[in-house]
Amino acid sequence: MLTILKAFTWNPQWASQTTPFFTQGGYVLGVATTPDGRSYAGGIGLRQSDGQGGVVNIQDASAGFVTGKTIHVDEHVIVFVPYDGKVYVGTDGGLFRFSPKPNAPGVDAWESLNSSSLRNLLSESVAFSPAAPLVVLAGHQDNGIANNADSVWNWSGGNEGEKMYFDPNDRQGKTVYAWDASLQAFLKSTDGGKSFFGLTHPGAANFEMSFHPVEKDRFMVNSQTGNNEFTVMETTDGWTDVTKLRNLNPPIAGLGAPTAIAYAGDRRYVAAAGRLFQGRDAGQGQVVWNNMPLFQGPMIVSVVADPSNTNTIYVATRAGVFSKADQTDAVPWTVGSGGNLADLTGVGPSRLPFPINKLTVIGNRGRRAAALYVSTTGGVFKGKTNAGGTTWVRLGVGLPDVLVSDLDVNGDTHYVYVSLFGRGLWYLADYSR
Repeated sequence: MLTILKAFTWNPQWASQTTPFFTQGGYVLGVATTPDGRSYAGGIGLRQSDGQGGVVNIQDASAGFVTGKTIHVDEHVIVFVPYDGKVYVGTDGGLFRFSPKPNAPGVDAWESLNSSSLRNLLSESVAFSPAAPLVVLAGHQDNGIANNADSVWNWSGGNEGEKMYFDPNDRQGKTVYAWDASLQAFLKSTDGGKSFFGLTHPGAANFEMSFHPVEKDRFMVNSQTGNNEFTVMETTDGWTDVTKLRNLNPPIAGLGAPTAIAYAGDRRYVAAAGRLFQGRDAGQGQVVWNNMPLFQGPMIVSVVADPSNTNTIYVATRAGVFSKADQTDAVPWTVGSGGNLADLTGVGPSRLPFPINKLTVIGNRGRRAAALYVSTTGGVFKGKTNAGGTTWVRLGVGLPDVLVSDLDVNGDTHYVYVSLFGRGLWYLADYSR
C-alpha cells in the first residue's frame, strides 16, 4: 500500500497579536528567520512560529517541545547559521543552540555552548574572602549569587547579585553582605557566602556600602526614606538590631540616591548627583556636613581613603581621578585657584581613555607608593603617581574587551579580581608595584 504524506511547509505569516509575549521593556528584542520560513522572537521566553499564523514557546520545558536542558530566559540575540542548520540563542544565562524539529514546531533538544573557554554570564560584582584569597563571591544579572568556597561554583541564592561585600574586618571570612537589585533585598551571610538571609531594609535605587576601617560589623549603607529621598544609615552590630541604627542625615534631600559613600579617618563622605559632602562627628550623635563644591556635575563613582594614610582621600568621577593629600586642611577642594586638589587623570597617551566604573587604592608598602586601580568600560588600568604626574597603563593581557563592572584588589596577595558584564569572573597576580 502506498501512503502519500503531505509535506509540512512554512509560509511566512505574521504572529498573532493575541498571544501573551513579554519583551522585557527596554531590552533589545532578538528576532531571526530560517530559510524554510520559521520566525523567532526572544524576550522573556523564546517564541517560534507554528506555520499557521500562531507562535509556540520553545524555551519553557512545560510546553512539551523541549526534551533537553531548558535554557535561561531573557533571549536577546537569535541567529540562524546555514553552516550547520542550527539556531543560536544568546541569553542572560549564556549561549545555546538547537536544531528545529523537521516538519513540526519546536526543538528536539537544547545544546549548551557554555564551557571553560566560553563563559559569558553577565557578572556584576566580585568580592574576595579576607581568610582565603581564592575564595570569591560573584553576583550576576538574573543568575543570583555564586560562591566557590567548596572549590566548585555553587548558587547561593538571590535573583540579581548586583553587589557583594565581605566584611574586611572579619578575618575568618564568614561575614558577607549582598544587595539584590531586582528584589530590593539586603542580604547577609555568616558562613562565608554559602547561604544568605534577608535583613530589614527599605530599599534603594542605587545601593552603596562602606565598612569602617578597623571595626567589625560597623558599616554605612544608603537607605530610601521617601519617593526620591535618601539618607545614610550606620550600624555597629552588623545590622542585627535595627532599632539601634544611626541616621547620619547627610544633606542630600532631592538629589537622589548616593553614588558613593566612604569612611576616611574621622570623616565620612557621601556623594550624590555629582556633589560630595564631608561629614565630621560633632558629639552627642551629631554629624556636621560640608559641601565640597568642585564635584557639582560629573557623577562620582568612588570615594576612597588611602589605607596607609587615611588623611589622603581619592575621588573618582566617570571622567577622572582626583586626590587631596590632606582632607583636614582648610585649603579649598579645587585644582588650582588656591586649592590643593590634584588631578590624577593623566595627560596625553597616559590619560585614562575610558569612562570609570570604580576606583580602588592599595596603600604604600615600604618605599613603594600607593597604587591606584580603576575598572572602566574598556578594561582595567593601573595608575602610578610620581613627580611628573600620574601614568595609567592597561593591566594585563587577554582580558575580553567588554565592560568591567566591578573590581576588587588584595594588597597582601597582589591578586586583582574583576567581573565582566558578559564574560564572567577573572583575576591575575600583579607584582609590578
